[in-house]
Amino acid sequence: MKSAIAGFLLCAVLSVDTVRAADAVTLAAQQEALENYKRLSATMEELQSTQLAQQKQISALASELSKLREDASRNNNQASVQESLRQLEKQILEVDKSRVKDNREIQEALERLGRAIKDMPALPPVRPSARSGNDTSTSGGTGGRTGARPANNQANTLKRVLTTRCRPAIITSASL
Repeated sequence: MKSAIAGFLLCAVLSVDTVRAADAVTLAAQQEALENYKRLSATMEELQSTQLAQQKQISALASELSKLREDASRNNNQASVQESLRQLEKQILEVDKSRVKDNREIQEALERLGRAIKDMPALPPVRPSARSGNDTSTSGGTGGRTGARPANNQANTLKRVLTTRCRPAIITSASL
């Protein structure tokens, strides 16, 4: 009988350990299933919000497409408008050709002007008058300096003004 009680106790102890182990495995599986459920729920909510945004975008695009179709059907029916556009295009091309021609003429005139300025002889220096040395009317307003600038500096100044105030495609310092 003692052996029967000892066997019964041994079975009870072993079964409690297996039950505890089974409970731990079950508990871990339940927690994992709960985590999976939460992840799937979050993914579903994200997909639903994305789908809603796409539906809004699709409806906006559909309304825009219908407006464009209406405009296209109205414009196709207006042959006079198309003819007006062709005439306008011809006029724009004519104006553009005359603009290019005028630009060439202006560029050539500026190049001739630049060459003329380069070829100018240097001005003789201005001599101070017998009056007081503080008179700026004789010094040309140069702050007390006497004499004029050399012609080369004047040409360089003109080049600088022309190249900074004119479009570089029309005038460049190399063309002067």
